[in-house]
Amino acid sequence: MEIKKKYSLINTKVKYKFYILTISFFCFINYLPAEITYGFCTIKESRNGKDLFQIFGNTYIESKPIDLNFHEILLEVYVDKKFVYDDQQILAKAKLYNINGKIIGVALVDFTPFKYVSENDSMIHFQLSGFLTSACINPNSVPEIDLNKILSFAKQNAGVE
Repeated sequence: MEIKKKYSLINTKVKYKFYILTISFFCFINYLPAEITYGFCTIKESRNGKDLFQIFGNTYIESKPIDLNFHEILLEVYVDKKFVYDDQQILAKAKLYNINGKIIGVALVDFTPFKYVSENDSMIHFQLSGFLTSACINPNSVPEIDLNKILSFAKQNAGVE
């Protein structure tokens, strides 16, 4: 009887650790890196729409699968004020920069971005959205795949059903 109580207590502690780990993970999930692109990728305004901009390889994006062929993306960029018309339209040939000032892409046509975020003396911060083919996303960079592996492993070790 004493062995069962001891095992039950240990099992309960393991379950609580699992729950705390899971809750902590979901609280800090926004700090995980997003998906990474392969090579040059063209972002479209819709699945069959016109090409808006290109991004270079190894660019971090946030995406969600729409179907087997396309992902909808969200991308944080900075654009030089010289290439922004009326603080709301990005002009063709504008260079797109990440938060570190590295060039991550170029606008192919004039377009209005998803969201204007902020500006400083020389740059304007935008959120861009569009559609990207699934082949442009590095499958090794999809955090949900690793998350499923981690949670499955933790669940097995915790004995949670």
